[in-house]
Amino acid sequence: MKRYFWFVPMFLVVFLVYGYVETFHVRVTHRTIQEPKLVEVLHGKTIAHLSDLHMTALGYREKKVLDFLEHLKPDIIVLTGDYIGWSGNAGPSLEFLAKLRARRGVYAVMGDYDYSVSRQSCLFCHKTGSGEPTQALGVHMLKNKMETIGVNGGELRILGLDEADRDSDLSGIFTDLASDKKPSIVLSHNPLRFDDFQNDIPLLMLAGDTHGGQLPLPAFVWGILGYEKNAQYNKGLFQDGRKIMVVSRGIGTSHVPFRLFCPPEIVVYHF
Repeated sequence: MKRYFWFVPMFLVVFLVYGYVETFHVRVTHRTIQEPKLVEVLHGKTIAHLSDLHMTALGYREKKVLDFLEHLKPDIIVLTGDYIGWSGNAGPSLEFLAKLRARRGVYAVMGDYDYSVSRQSCLFCHKTGSGEPTQALGVHMLKNKMETIGVNGGELRILGLDEADRDSDLSGIFTDLASDKKPSIVLSHNPLRFDDFQNDIPLLMLAGDTHGGQLPLPAFVWGILGYEKNAQYNKGLFQDGRKIMVVSRGIGTSHVPFRLFCPPEIVVYHF
């Protein structure tokens, strides 16, 4: 049996190499949303969803994403946070965001990693050394804020939930969403915010943060490990009544550059 022991280290090497290489294989996931009110206002439109870039440089993976978006030419681009690594440099992320273009605009929210260096986090919204909003990025950074845009002769509301100000009073916004039931897109880094909304509202919530776990573990294991988000909303599509949520596997990684059967993704929505 000793002569077969070399299979063990060989398997481990292959396992680790594959897990590292997979972090660069960005996949495109196409999803068709059929909620009638969203279809009514977004019929024929496309939305591209990016999340959890965790950038350290504008490298191969990020350029591949930009190339795809240039080819797709989406009507709207949305981003759901974590553009930098923990206490990382915001420079590459700001450069990436400045390159994004979409016909009807680019909308984004911040993730917890983006607030890990307070002075740098300001650069996503304000000019250097100033409290004035920056125009350099061309990104609508929504911090517990809702914007309304006209699409196909109708109105679409885009709400961004801020990760650093989760205790903010949003009762007024929630009341508006519940009372008039206009089609809405909600951006949230944290997928657990899905539970904050009534299930009779025609909304599409887009989230990230979980990375799809980066490893294919069952929900009960994530629960034991204390990862409530992964246990409840690890990745993919969830629906409760009229409200729908899609949790992206994200593009970058945290802690270790490793993914196993959980490749990075751009999610494209069709209506």
